[in-house]
Amino acid sequence: MRNKKVVIAASAIALMSNGGMILSPALSGIIRHFSDVPESMVSMLITIPALMMIPSSVLASQLNRRFPSKRIFLVCLSMLLVFGTLPVLVHEFPIVFMTRIFVGIAIGAMGPLATAMIANHFEGDERNRAMGVYTATEGFGGASMLLFCGWVVGYGWNLCFLVYLLAALQLVIVALCCPKTDSISDESEISFSSNERIMNPTLIRMMAIYFIYMTFLNVFAINNSLFIEEAGIGNNTLSGIVGALFQVSCFICGLLYSRVAGTFKKYTLGFGIGMSTVGMGVVFFAHSPLAVVLGSMSAGFGMGVTLATGNLINASSVTPALSAMAIAVGAIAYQLAQFMTPFIVHPIASVVFGEGYVRGRYGVSLVVLAVLTVIVVMTAGAFQKGSADGQGDAMK
Repeated sequence: MRNKKVVIAASAIALMSNGGMILSPALSGIIRHFSDVPESMVSMLITIPALMMIPSSVLASQLNRRFPSKRIFLVCLSMLLVFGTLPVLVHEFPIVFMTRIFVGIAIGAMGPLATAMIANHFEGDERNRAMGVYTATEGFGGASMLLFCGWVVGYGWNLCFLVYLLAALQLVIVALCCPKTDSISDESEISFSSNERIMNPTLIRMMAIYFIYMTFLNVFAINNSLFIEEAGIGNNTLSGIVGALFQVSCFICGLLYSRVAGTFKKYTLGFGIGMSTVGMGVVFFAHSPLAVVLGSMSAGFGMGVTLATGNLINASSVTPALSAMAIAVGAIAYQLAQFMTPFIVHPIASVVFGEGYVRGRYGVSLVVLAVLTVIVVMTAGAFQKGSADGQGDAMK
C-alpha cells in the first residue's frame, strides 16, 4: 500500500475516536458517586463530548484551509491529554463536566481530517483497504479502553480517566508519521473561493440516515451497564467486556471491510444497518451474558460498516478539496444523534414499555432500525448519484 505513513498517522488518531463514549462501563458507579446530581446530568458526561464534536469538526475543517492537519492534530492531542486525565485528580462535578466538553472538542476536530486524509490519498480498492485499517484501529482502541474502564472502575470511578494517557502515544506517532504539509489545504483555498456548495442530495440523505441510525444505536453505549444490572446477568466488569467486544467487532469489520464492500457493493450501507438491527434484536430478547455479547458484537460490526461506508459516500459526493468538510458536515448528524438519544429514545420507551424499563429502549430501537434498513436497501441506487469523483467498491 502506498502512503503507509498516512495510514499510520490516521490510524493513530482513530485509536481515540470513541474516546467520548468509553466511560459507559463506569456510568452506574459515576451516578452513585454524584448522587446529589440528577442522573440525566451525570449521563451527559458520556454524551456531551458528542455534542461538542459538532462545532469542532466543522471549525477544524475550516482551519485546515490555513493550517496543515499535523499541526491541528498535535494541538488537539495535547488538549486531550490534559483535560482527559484531569478528573483523576479533580472530582468536583462542574469541573469534570467541563473537561468532557474539551475532550469532545479535541476528538471532534481530528476525526474528519483523519478520514479525509485516507479519502484523498487513496482510490478504489486501496481506499477501501486503508479505510479498513482505520476502522480496525478504531475498534481496537475502543475495545482496549472499554476493557480498561470496566476493570479499573472497581478500584475507583475516577481511575477510568487514566485511559486518556493514550494521547501521549498518539502525539509521538503523529509527530513522526503525519506529513508536515498537506495539499488539501491548498486545494481548499481554490474550492472555497468558488461557487461550489458543500451540501448536495447525497450528503443530505446520508445525514438523515446517520441521525436516525446513531440515535437508536447509541442505546448500547448509554444503557449497557444499566441493562445488565436490570436483567440481573452481571456487573460493571461484564459491562466493560460487552462494550469492549462491541468495539472488537468494529476491529474485525476493519479487517474484512474491503471484502464486505466488494461483496455487497451498493448495498453495503444497508448491510451495515441490518447487522446492527439484528444485534439490537438479540439484546432485546437476551436473558444471558452470551446473548448480550453476541448481540453487541453484531451491532458493533454493523456500525463499523455503516460509518466507514457513509464517510466514503460523503467524501465522494464532493471534490477532494471539500472532502474533509463533507465528512465533518455528515458527522454533525451522528454526533448530534449521540447526544439526543436519551431525550428521544427514553421518552418513547417510557410511553410504550413503562417508565424506567431499560429493556424497552432496546425494543424501540429494534423497530426503528429495522424500518431504516428496509428503506436504505430499497433506495440503494440513490447513493450512486451526485458523486464528484470515484466512490470505490462500496458505491458501485
